[in-house]
Amino acid sequence: MGRWIVPAIGALVLSVAIVAGALIWAGSSGSEASCDRNALADAARDGIAAAERADDQQVTIEMGDGCGDADLEFVLPEVTRDWHVMPGGTLMRASQHSN
Repeated sequence: MGRWIVPAIGALVLSVAIVAGALIWAGSSGSEASCDRNALADAARDGIAAAERADDQQVTIEMGDGCGDADLEFVLPEVTRDWHVMPGGTLMRASQHSN
């Protein structure tokens, strides 16, 4: 009987890990909204235009649900090449940003 305890405990630990992984995967795959990149590009255009009118060196735009800095970096080249993405949805003029 003693030689069956170790494999039984190993199988139990493996089962718990599989169930926990499945729950985490199921919870994260459907809960995130997808980013509307067209709306994000429009928000970047509007924010940049407002900053340029005010002669501001940076602007923070409102990113939609599901959008992050990576999405903003993806759409910004179709909006402008004179501004760069900084963390948190902040855009900064290229002349003020050191590479």
